[in-house]
Amino acid sequence: MRYSRKERKTHVFHSTMNQPHDPLHSSDPHRAHLNAIMEALLQVTTPQQVAEVVVEHALTALQASASTLYLLHEDHLENLQYRGDTSGLLEEDFREVPLTAQIPATAVLRTGETLILTAAELLEQYPDSLLLKTHPQAGLVLLPLRSQDETIGVLGLVFEHALPENPVDIQFMNHLAFHCAQALERTWLIRRLQSSEERFRSLLEATTTMVWTRDGEGRFVQEQPSWEAFTGQPWEEYQGRGWQNAIHPEDRETARENFLKGIEGKIPYQNGYRLRQHDGSYRWMQVHAVPVLGEDGQVKEWMGFHRDITEEREASQAALDSEARLFGIISTVSDAVITTDASRRVLVFNHAAERMFGLSAREATGESLDRFIPQRFRRTHAHHMEAFGQTGVTSRSMHSTRSALPALRADGTEFLVEATISQVVVGGERLFTAVVRDVTEQIRVEGLLRESEERFRATFSQAAVGIAHVGLSGEWLTVNQRLCDIVGYSNTELMGLTFQDITHPEDLDKDLHLLNLLVSGRIQTYDMQKRYIRKDGTLVWVNLTVSLVRTPEGDPHYFISVIEDISSMKDTELQLVQARDELEARVEVRTAELQTLSEQLSERVQELEVRNQETRLLGEMSEMLQACLNLEEAQEVVAQHASLLMPHLKGALFSFGASRNVLEEMVQWHGESSSSTVFTPHECWGLRRGKAFLSEPRGRGLRCSHVHDNGAALCVPLLAQGETVGLLHLSGPAEMFTSRKQRLAQTIAETVALAIVNLRLRETLRMQSIRDPLTGLFNRRYLEETFTREARRAQRHQHSIGMVMLDVDHFKRFNDTYGHEAGDSLLADLGRVLQSSVRGEDVACRYGGEEFTLMLPGASLEQTVQRAEQVRQAISELQVSDRGQMLGGVTASLGVAAYPQHGDQLLSVLRAADFALYRAKQEGRNRVIPAG
Repeated sequence: MRYSRKERKTHVFHSTMNQPHDPLHSSDPHRAHLNAIMEALLQVTTPQQVAEVVVEHALTALQASASTLYLLHEDHLENLQYRGDTSGLLEEDFREVPLTAQIPATAVLRTGETLILTAAELLEQYPDSLLLKTHPQAGLVLLPLRSQDETIGVLGLVFEHALPENPVDIQFMNHLAFHCAQALERTWLIRRLQSSEERFRSLLEATTTMVWTRDGEGRFVQEQPSWEAFTGQPWEEYQGRGWQNAIHPEDRETARENFLKGIEGKIPYQNGYRLRQHDGSYRWMQVHAVPVLGEDGQVKEWMGFHRDITEEREASQAALDSEARLFGIISTVSDAVITTDASRRVLVFNHAAERMFGLSAREATGESLDRFIPQRFRRTHAHHMEAFGQTGVTSRSMHSTRSALPALRADGTEFLVEATISQVVVGGERLFTAVVRDVTEQIRVEGLLRESEERFRATFSQAAVGIAHVGLSGEWLTVNQRLCDIVGYSNTELMGLTFQDITHPEDLDKDLHLLNLLVSGRIQTYDMQKRYIRKDGTLVWVNLTVSLVRTPEGDPHYFISVIEDISSMKDTELQLVQARDELEARVEVRTAELQTLSEQLSERVQELEVRNQETRLLGEMSEMLQACLNLEEAQEVVAQHASLLMPHLKGALFSFGASRNVLEEMVQWHGESSSSTVFTPHECWGLRRGKAFLSEPRGRGLRCSHVHDNGAALCVPLLAQGETVGLLHLSGPAEMFTSRKQRLAQTIAETVALAIVNLRLRETLRMQSIRDPLTGLFNRRYLEETFTREARRAQRHQHSIGMVMLDVDHFKRFNDTYGHEAGDSLLADLGRVLQSSVRGEDVACRYGGEEFTLMLPGASLEQTVQRAEQVRQAISELQVSDRGQMLGGVTASLGVAAYPQHGDQLLSVLRAADFALYRAKQEGRNRVIPAG
């Protein structure tokens, strides 16, 4: 690294001197000299003063014959100080030494290593050295002055007698060179700060270097004025290791660990932490500490200093923040940003560029810019960039005002862009940055806009209504041909007029008022009917619609008016007015007629509402009847709805008994009916005639004999599918039986009759599905359905179900002897015996052939055996006859089982009963055997 009197590189300004790593042995003279040198170097402000302090103390401490100090510049070494017996002789020759000179000092600059030469070695290697003339028998020690691993100068010591070999002397020379280089660095900083005093005043004031000494354990054993001045700690607080309390709590543990490592290793150490100032604020400090060793190799004390690096850290962080902000901006802009060097190699390729060109930044970095330019334009583009770099202009557009540039995506497709290029020189290197925008969509939209504008012009000129652009003062700006036709002026003539000139005076004030509202923003548009005065003086009615066009700043610009000729519509309006007057006269005549009709209509509406209510109730009754499961439910439904349909009449529903020779009352509503509860069909005219019959009040005409009061009564037979199934009977005042009420009663009767027939049919079908037609007993299907239900009930109530399997003994022989008809008679008689032998909740069914089954809910096995024995006894007493011929008696064998004792499923219980039946037959028949 070379120094110049006028300028030095920036990083040298911030450099930190490298410390020697060998311990300093205890020597009172050397330690005193070193302390004195460090104190003196803290006071110097120029390189010359540094050289005077170092050279003077080097001569005294090491008893050297002469000492000199060189400082490196761009192309030469400057001799800052020389002290010796012949200083006057060497002063002019040693003032400036070219770097090409073959002298020991330049050799040290090239190697960066300490050079020690005896008098003989000096004579052999540098026979032309001026030192041989002044000190022919002297040896030479040259030490490099290093900063940031670079040599910035040379410290030379001349010894007339033997060269120093004591390690303490050698280490002292190393420390001397280290502190000398550090002091030179600090003086350069001071010179730079002095030259820019106004700019760096705050930095100079904040920069504080504290020199201190501690004992071998790192404790303050004597007062440190510089420490007290900076931290504000009194001696009582920072003595010993109390100085650690001034370190920021977050940094204290790390600082303590580094400090202890240095003490344990007995080696120089560096540390960095925040230190509290006397005002309570914290400053970042760089700490350097050097151990001073005694002759026994133990650390006697530590010498060190604190340097304030707060501004350096803040400047570094600010640079990082600035770089991050710049990267963030480049990454988030919507346009592609590409930076290249002078050779057109890509350095920066942001996210927008990745999306635009279909290439990642990693792939694009280092590539030539030609990759993104079509082949036919690459030579021209390179020439333009070279020419732009020579102009000195910082930026310009790369595309012309009329056309865009073609660019090339990674997949080889071309697209159009607009680009702006800028240039900047950074560190002597010229960088180009292009901001690129894909205008493919923009060009497409512009084309669409041109087409839209052309369509608008065509629409404007060929529209079937008048269209005009009108100035804020009322002047016509543009008009179409249709408007000219409406007002009778040519285009040129209208351009010389305002809309106020051709508006009828009676319409002008309203038009101007609406315009003011439009301009003030209180309305967005308006339309009105007004009259224009044509060129020939005639009036023309128009419908005017006006809107306001504003500038981008929101100021009024001009009006758009759409004018439609409505003269024919106005003529029609006049005719309509005349027709209206005539119509009003006719309406007055018809009003009275309509009033009468309205009253009639009101009555009809009321009647219709009643009918709607009746229709709804009839529909509801029909729906409910279809959902009924038996006649009892159907009777309740009829009573409920008939009472609503005939609210002022008593009623009753009659049905034929089992013999079909009498009718019995099933249900009544609104109190006791006027009919007998039981009567024969011959007593009713309605049943005898097969249609509704109205019995007049007593003494006025025919009456049904089953009606016993004096009022009127209506009997309506229930007929369905050619069969009379019952009678609907209504009674009440004679005036209630209007023809409409009689029709309603007929409808009710038909609905109820059909429901009764359906219920009977449904019951017949159900009985056929679960009854055996020969015996009248339930079939096997019914048994299975019923057992499932009874088994759940038995589980809930914790009781059993008895099961009996019965088989007629020698039935086949009976059948073969007397024939199948006699066998059927036997089975039918047996069915009647079983039906008479069971309770209402028991189930007797024909299981198949001559086998029968009895299910006895709630019966235990013992109870079932007893019941089975009763059945067996009844069967043995049965005398079978067929067609009047006695055929004799029969016996039966019975097997008994119980649920859940013999199984939790019907099949398992029947199997147990069947096994018991088999045993009964095996043991002689005509007996009851329970399952084991």
